[in-house]
Amino acid sequence: MTQAGGPAAINGFLYQILHHIGWLANIRLSGKIDGEDVQNALLILEPIGGGGDARAESTNGYLVEQYKTRKGGTWALSDIEAILCDLRKAVPETLVNTDSYQFVTDGRAGRLQQFNKFLANVKLADGPEGLSKLKPKTFRKTIICSDSAYFDHIVEVTRNDHVGPEAEREIVFHLLSHFTIRFNIEAQDIVTKIENQLRLFAPNRWDEGRIREHLVGVLMEKLSEGETRIELAAINDMFRHVRLSPERLQNYARLAETMGALTNRRLTRLDYQPEQDVRSTPEWPADKPVLIITGESGTGKTWQL
Repeated sequence: MTQAGGPAAINGFLYQILHHIGWLANIRLSGKIDGEDVQNALLILEPIGGGGDARAESTNGYLVEQYKTRKGGTWALSDIEAILCDLRKAVPETLVNTDSYQFVTDGRAGRLQQFNKFLANVKLADGPEGLSKLKPKTFRKTIICSDSAYFDHIVEVTRNDHVGPEAEREIVFHLLSHFTIRFNIEAQDIVTKIENQLRLFAPNRWDEGRIREHLVGVLMEKLSEGETRIELAAINDMFRHVRLSPERLQNYARLAETMGALTNRRLTRLDYQPEQDVRSTPEWPADKPVLIITGESGTGKTWQL
């Protein structure tokens, strides 16, 4: 277990910071968060009034994440219910199927087998009335009931008194339908992922560690003021501050599209017919490095090969 008191608080805060930096890197370097494309994104870190530690709001999605560290420890069902109670505060008035609510931790799963089956059943059901009222399950020693009754229990422990009973059930069902847990997410793994992303864009080789540490410092300063709202322009400013060029990132993001268009034009001139090609589509291993050559033209524009 993580040591209680000050060290635990510092460890937990740094764990959150690393996730925040991961979000910044993902949205700026790849245009994605959690594997999904992001358009016109607004990041809200440490939102006022609870409701997760970080939110990404965009025209095509809404993602909320809650981070907690419990190195070497496990998470019981009562702990997960407390997480759901906090995430309930982040559910917006308009419920959309692309919404996502995640709990991320370096801890391990406790006895959550029945809860995991319950979540799977919720995601298959059309609504609260579609949950089974039969077959009592032992969720924990004091809770032995059907999926429907356990859903009523979750509604009760996460209740918002400002919402009517039926609306509350709809909101909680939406939350559970889009709720996932990511266990065993180690801080060092996050560091490695961030630095692998930054390595492609660092001004000098092996600068990615320094850049990550600089970003951590910049973000900690912003978060010291409380809720932090970061739009794309602010992300660009942060990256410029640590000597990363947003223009270079944009060129890189367009590289595949540009090369695809050039290749298609060339193949068209050669009268290439893909339906007659007997070769399979080549796959590039995810762990195989790619050499990118960059520079600047005489007009100051960045180019890449």
